[in-house]
Amino acid sequence: MTQCKHQVIDYFNGHLQGEEKTQFEEHIKHCSDCKEELEELTSLMSDIPFLAEDETPPAGMKDRILSRVFEEEIPETTIAAKSNPPQDLKIVRDANEMKPPMKKKNQWLLPLVAALLLISAAGNVYFLTNGTDQAEQPVKVVATKSLASAESAKTTGAFSVIEHHGKKELIVSADGLKGQLDSSAVYQVWLIKGDQPVPAGAFKTDSKGEGTVTYALSEKEANESWDTVAVTLEPKKDNKLPQGPVVLSAAF
Repeated sequence: MTQCKHQVIDYFNGHLQGEEKTQFEEHIKHCSDCKEELEELTSLMSDIPFLAEDETPPAGMKDRILSRVFEEEIPETTIAAKSNPPQDLKIVRDANEMKPPMKKKNQWLLPLVAALLLISAAGNVYFLTNGTDQAEQPVKVVATKSLASAESAKTTGAFSVIEHHGKKELIVSADGLKGQLDSSAVYQVWLIKGDQPVPAGAFKTDSKGEGTVTYALSEKEANESWDTVAVTLEPKKDNKLPQGPVVLSAAF
């Protein structure tokens, strides 16, 4: 069934070509599981937020904060990434708290769809901006993983690192957050090495509690071996020190 899942995702994103595409289209006529997965994937697409404007607070962080991110070790799940298995890091308080109730057998699709659509959106924006001759240079997925919440099973998310034309971007998507923030409040993304966080974009949520942000990594940031990605709720934009709680996190 795992192989079927990958084929559904590849077909949905247009990665199956020629004979592979024809074979899968024939297969799906007789496989109710794959057909159901594809239909749900297509349906979920309309519920995923579009890319939001990137807001980057200034650097200059101090070495205290986000200690809660490293309180208790839990296993981290890799989502459809063609990379080495991730190592466990201390990123949320209770492994049981991060597991939403499995009301549907396709629950795994929720964070996965978010990440995949963000990757596709980033590629499409670049394609439209630079013309058809750029389409032959595909977006490379460096990493794609889910974000876990220590506080609410309803809060989910995913992050991806993509590479295009030698440049890397961090893309973060989340849902189940507060839908109506104070006018000055933002959700801030952090890249963490040891206990040193670096700001990596900020976003507002819509009325459904959904939000996304893309952040262009500098050459130094792109080459750094980060430990963790975290999202905090900050009382104001451009906060020099994180003050709010960690709402999502994952081992990098």
